[in-house]
Amino acid sequence: MRGQDHTVRLLSALSAKRTLGRHLLLYGAVGSGKTSLAQLFSRALNCGAVEHDGSPCGRCDNCCQPLSYHFEVDVPGRSDEDLVSWARALVQSHSASRVRVLFFDEAHALSKASQNGLLKLIEDSPAGVKFFFATSEAQMLSAALVSRLTELRIHALTPNVAYELLEHIAEREHISYKPEALHLLIAAKPPYARDLTIALQQLHDRGGCVDVDLVKSVYDLSVCDHIRDYCMAMASADRGLQANVLRKWPAQSPEKVRWIRLFLATTYYNDVLGQLLPLDPLVQSMVPARRDFVTRLCERFDLVDRRDAEPTMRRMLEFWSQPTPQDDEAAELKLLLFEAFVGSELTPPLKKSHQDAERSKKFPAGADALGSESSLATSPYIEPEEVRQIINRASFFVQHYGVPMNVAFRILVQGQVGDLERLGASAIGRFCVDLESRLDPEGTTFAAISVTERDGGQIVGRVIAHIDGAQLNGLEAFRAAWARRFGHVIEVVTCEGAEPMAFHWQKVRELCAGINKPDGDGSGEKDLRQLLRIPRAQWRSPGPFSYPRTIFSGKLGDQLIAKSCELGMAPLSAFDARQWRWLYQGWELREFPDRSSDIAQRRQEVATIEGQARHDPSHRERLSKLLSVWEHMSPEQRLRRWRGWW
Repeated sequence: MRGQDHTVRLLSALSAKRTLGRHLLLYGAVGSGKTSLAQLFSRALNCGAVEHDGSPCGRCDNCCQPLSYHFEVDVPGRSDEDLVSWARALVQSHSASRVRVLFFDEAHALSKASQNGLLKLIEDSPAGVKFFFATSEAQMLSAALVSRLTELRIHALTPNVAYELLEHIAEREHISYKPEALHLLIAAKPPYARDLTIALQQLHDRGGCVDVDLVKSVYDLSVCDHIRDYCMAMASADRGLQANVLRKWPAQSPEKVRWIRLFLATTYYNDVLGQLLPLDPLVQSMVPARRDFVTRLCERFDLVDRRDAEPTMRRMLEFWSQPTPQDDEAAELKLLLFEAFVGSELTPPLKKSHQDAERSKKFPAGADALGSESSLATSPYIEPEEVRQIINRASFFVQHYGVPMNVAFRILVQGQVGDLERLGASAIGRFCVDLESRLDPEGTTFAAISVTERDGGQIVGRVIAHIDGAQLNGLEAFRAAWARRFGHVIEVVTCEGAEPMAFHWQKVRELCAGINKPDGDGSGEKDLRQLLRIPRAQWRSPGPFSYPRTIFSGKLGDQLIAKSCELGMAPLSAFDARQWRWLYQGWELREFPDRSSDIAQRRQEVATIEGQARHDPSHRERLSKLLSVWEHMSPEQRLRRWRGWW
């Protein structure tokens, strides 16, 4: 049950504690889920193996045979005597079920005589009999009857919950869809589960992808066109076109003001700040219109980046910060003042310097979030760039694949002093290659990071890796066989028993603990080990090592990372943003579903435009512009359902 938190908490607690509670009155709009909730709670009360949260198991005999204890009647069309006799027979009959439920649907149709007859039955019924009533008009029931019932209000779904419901159904039923089309559907239909589910099914039955054009063709949503035309004219400061659009817009002025405010606020949060905040499902569906609005605003004021439009957008929102005028004349005047404000008083924000602008064009934000192996420092000691790559790639792995590192190795290599470095580099490199070839068959998410250091008379290799569960069983056999074959000591630790993300970042920090302490008198920038919150007890001072110290293998190789970051999907980096307190909070697991969704959506959008370009070459220019927008968009600007450091 989605969007009914209070009701679900109450019924779940009763079910989990095996408490029967009082009789129920469920009231809410048609299609809000009253009948479904009654059936679900009835199964939970009789389930033989109820879940820890009170949900029915769905597998036991009682869950599979609800007709033996759940009895429903549609009140309209039934006589008073018939209803009361039906209920009395069930109350007095014998049953092996824990609870017999008598469910009266559309209870507002009960006559006064029926309510009085049922009231007597409710008062005299045994504990194992429960009466459930569902109605959309609770005021039609007598106060005496209602006083014997626990009232539960079934609310309309919020836009967020409604979207999650449609998204869940579409993915479960393998329905191809555009996210903005689901938002538009929510705007077109009553915000109740049954209406939305039926509407999605009807759209799917028409065949093909459920997109904005399909929703618009089925439902009258012409208001989208009026909002888009007005806001495009506003971004271009075309006062004549603004006035013309307003004249053709068939709505009262207060309603126009409401839509304009919603469009500006949604654009500000979603497209400028990069925060997913669906204020209204219809405006949330207008993704291309909002994107074009910000692009035109940037062109008007010669802004390099969409985020540079933030001060301008904020000034427009501040204009509308007062309550919306309710009478038509006041709203009309407010629109005229806004037209003048946008056309002549709205000034561009302070521009970046020429050097900053050129740098933004040459190095789009996020393009070098990971760096490459070739950018590693050549000093004989571990340097900040190597630490940056270790942290960024470890963070990227969780963002992109949704799983953390779960195994850590420590390899000790000893040998002749003159040959020690070559022997150590060869052994650690061989271990990484063998580990990948043995534990990275096709279809797995294997990844590994290794750091090699000199520690007195030996070389120490530290390796962290993600190994899929099916491969973990053979890990000890691999370790023992490799140690016997090459004669080196290997220690292995898994995350079993530890919180996965805590293990992940603990082992990443151990890799970085051998970085050089910066030169100087200590009055300058903090030691990077302090910024990374590496415990002082773990700090190491390794000797010089002239061979490559860092290896990235599996899914963290340069080529696979580049492929994963196509279409402007550079990862977030708390390290590069110098947001040190965010490094180990586990936000990567929240980023994973948003990133996966963005990648799928962008690939689908590119495929659609490429398909259109085969018949109309003019679409290639459209694709080129879209790719350019994505490439110059910083990772922080993408829409998300969680709030980060920006």
